[in-house]
Amino acid sequence: MRKITLLMAALICGTVAANAEENITVNDIVYTINSDGETVVVGNNQAYTGNPDVELPDTIEYSAKKYAVTSVSTAAFENNTTIKTLNVNVPIIGLGAFRRSALEAVTLGERVTALGIGAFEKTKLTTVHIPAGVSDISTYNDQPFCNCQDLTAITVAEENTTYCAIDGVLYNKDVTRLITFPLAKKFEGFRETVTQIGSGAFKDYNGFDTLVIPKRMDKCGAAFQSSSVKTVIAENTFLNNSFQNCNKIETIILGVGFQNIGDLTFKGCTALRTIVCKGETMPVMLQTNTSYWPCFGEVDKSQVTVFVPCGKSAGYIADTDKWADFTNIKDTLFYDLQVASANETQGTVAITTAPDCTTDAQIEATPVSGYKFVKWSDDNTENPRTLTVAQYATIALTAEFEAVTPTALNAVTTSSVYAENGRIYGAEGARIYDLLGRDVTRQNGSLSGVYVVKTANATQKVIVK
Repeated sequence: MRKITLLMAALICGTVAANAEENITVNDIVYTINSDGETVVVGNNQAYTGNPDVELPDTIEYSAKKYAVTSVSTAAFENNTTIKTLNVNVPIIGLGAFRRSALEAVTLGERVTALGIGAFEKTKLTTVHIPAGVSDISTYNDQPFCNCQDLTAITVAEENTTYCAIDGVLYNKDVTRLITFPLAKKFEGFRETVTQIGSGAFKDYNGFDTLVIPKRMDKCGAAFQSSSVKTVIAENTFLNNSFQNCNKIETIILGVGFQNIGDLTFKGCTALRTIVCKGETMPVMLQTNTSYWPCFGEVDKSQVTVFVPCGKSAGYIADTDKWADFTNIKDTLFYDLQVASANETQGTVAITTAPDCTTDAQIEATPVSGYKFVKWSDDNTENPRTLTVAQYATIALTAEFEAVTPTALNAVTTSSVYAENGRIYGAEGARIYDLLGRDVTRQNGSLSGVYVVKTANATQKVIVK
């Protein structure tokens, strides 16, 4: 019995030793042997202080045995201050593997297939080339290259069947989904083929001021979190967690067809002051302001003015624990009214009274001296003119002018007006015109020649010497 007991104890101890993780070091890099005893992963190298130019091959040799390297483990080089360049040919680069390290350049080998969440987050990379074999790039909020503020361009091998790059931006192969936008690149709008924005695609991007999301886009997920955008114009139908912690947003404009505001969409947007809801149908907040995922969490709603279509404010005010928490909701006339002059040397135009839910618009054309107003481009001759502007109306009017025909000299009648020493004297309120019909009243005192003077009761030709 004693011998059997000892034998069993030895077997148990042997089993524990075989299953325990074993670290080995090759070229100053720590690897961990997997349980199969044949493969290894790149282990914890956060304290690595070796050569700043690091190479991680797909196989290593240790004690005359060759091991296949299957992955770079989670946080393997996280916060490491030594590593500067990396040549890696390991299939899987795990979560946060090089996060916040001093890495400046990386070469991904042909054996690399997957890039994990935040794999190169907040490193100093400037360019990245994705080889043909990569088929799995994390689309979680913290993408592999999130917060890489120096990244200017991503390129992709033409043979890659999953991804492509255009002008340095990473897309899926058919260019319908924008996956990663380099944070040091200037944004100039979305390609016409793009209908989806990947989660985290613009996270921490500091190049925004005004952002227009086209109608064709879907809900846009957590695409723009912590970015610098100040004005959001959403022409699509749905936003969900899209702008969390965008603490520079001042204005949100939700288009006529916008429908839903999802979880945490504008949480932390502490600079928000204006929301414009253009649609006749009130946008639905999918979470209340007191929920765990509030749409407008941390926003001071007493500081925000919400503009809604005429007659719609009552519905917003009744929306308890959602829109009703915004205390300044205003009925608003949304319109596009433009007036112009056919020739600005002949006259000017202005909107003298802007329309609102209860007030009509007033427009006026003012000719310059020697010209008169003729008509508006819709043939209306009223001036000044009153316009009733409907909700969502688009109105463009042009004023036309023509020269005034000079008064014939033989039509001049006698009055008490007379001239002396460059000045014309006469009845109060008289206007002085040259023979081309131009008003020269302000030049009185330095006149010379023939002029037409108009008073309230008479018109007279005057010769000034």
